[in-house]
Amino acid sequence: MKLIVGLGNPGKQYLYNRHNLGYLFIDRLAEIWNFRLKTNRKLNSGIVHLNKAGNSLILAKPLTFVNDSGISVNKIMKFFSVPLSDILIVYDDFSLPLGVTRLRMKGSSGGHNGINSIIGELGDSGFPRLKFGIGPLPEESIAKEFVLTDFAENEKAIIDKMFSGAITIVEKFILS
Repeated sequence: MKLIVGLGNPGKQYLYNRHNLGYLFIDRLAEIWNFRLKTNRKLNSGIVHLNKAGNSLILAKPLTFVNDSGISVNKIMKFFSVPLSDILIVYDDFSLPLGVTRLRMKGSSGGHNGINSIIGELGDSGFPRLKFGIGPLPEESIAKEFVLTDFAENEKAIIDKMFSGAITIVEKFILS
């Protein structure tokens, strides 16, 4: 069983924020693979359990804010008994240029508070993560303000292209 978690903030006011790329990616998968997430209050997440390419798969969007994502991720992993190596956390990274996607099998948080929360809750940083570039951080910008800005119209095509490439990465992860 694989678990893919997209990080983001709940609420319509955050929908198209840079910090919500994980949520937006899960939404894109829902559109392409034709499923709907259902709210699970016990797991504090929007969640769906499905079969993809003969493999059991859980997709989730924590209903906590990004900085508390570890709470939901820990609950989901324990409930479904998903090993650390079989989770994939999908999130934004302002240290990568907009349009760049990077897969890492383990590592530090890189200063991302959502990843800090997950590492803190799980007590381990050895989980795969798929990072979507939202950078560079504009000069004299404050990171926590920048990640809460919406994407410009001309950036949406870049995101579409980035997501198309990421779907291939996710499909390989599911089969691994």
